[in-house]
Amino acid sequence: GFIAQSVQAMTVTPNALMPEGYQALSRHAQRLSVNFRFEEGSASLDNKARQDLWRVLDYIKQHDKVEGQVTLVGFGDAKSDPARADLLSKLRAMAVRRELVKNGVVLREIRGFGAEMPVAANSADEGRIRNRRVEVWVY
Repeated sequence: GFIAQSVQAMTVTPNALMPEGYQALSRHAQRLSVNFRFEEGSASLDNKARQDLWRVLDYIKQHDKVEGQVTLVGFGDAKSDPARADLLSKLRAMAVRRELVKNGVVLREIRGFGAEMPVAANSADEGRIRNRRVEVWVY
């Protein structure tokens, strides 16, 4: 039941169910094994996210990805207002960006996909928490 703490880059195979922008990203980059999670309506990093941030920074520096080789992709859980989910997904990616930039990382891009591509059902709190995330992609 333990989760590996080491950060790894994983290849994601594009498929037709993904938005075109996500398909393009998956063709050219790899997703890191760490996702940043957020509370309802929040774009603030909690204690676990701050620990994850240090692990991601270590990976980026060890693999020489500091200069324009990192893309952040934000997601939200389904909201009654899709524009709110879209905005929160971007704000979450910007919160991670702010911390990475403070530590010398120059990002390539920030994307927000709103409530698209949920990784769990939005019918339960646990699923919504998993869907409120920021993925880190490296080239």
